[in-house]
Amino acid sequence: MARDDDDWKRKREREDEREREAAEEALKKRISGKGSAQPTLGKADPLQSSSVSLDAILEKAQTMIDQIDHLYGMYFSGVEKLPPNQVRSVLDQIMVSLQNQQKSTPSQKFKYSSLVSRFQSYRDRWDKKLKDLEKGRR
Repeated sequence: MARDDDDWKRKREREDEREREAAEEALKKRISGKGSAQPTLGKADPLQSSSVSLDAILEKAQTMIDQIDHLYGMYFSGVEKLPPNQVRSVLDQIMVSLQNQQKSTPSQKFKYSSLVSRFQSYRDRWDKKLKDLEKGRR
């Protein structure tokens, strides 16, 4: 039984590493401007267009946090078979790009800091529940 657990753990670590590498590569391409014009996951990517304002990106990120929380809820309840890792990596990329953007007004700074703290608390909760599921504590 312990061997099965070790195999599962190694497989999960390899999958996580591949996802991190893919997300980092996509982010590097996006930042350097060498990325493809293809939108991520078949949706319009808010970071591809330079005409999109910071407020619109903040709104998109808030919406995505709600959507991903719903998807994780479905995964934790057993409705979905896999966690929403791809959508979450897109959100991670958006959060990194928001960190690098200029916040010109106090309103934007407040919205950004609120969004970051909300994202971090959700991220910690998702990671904790995933870890508990993997350990069988549910």
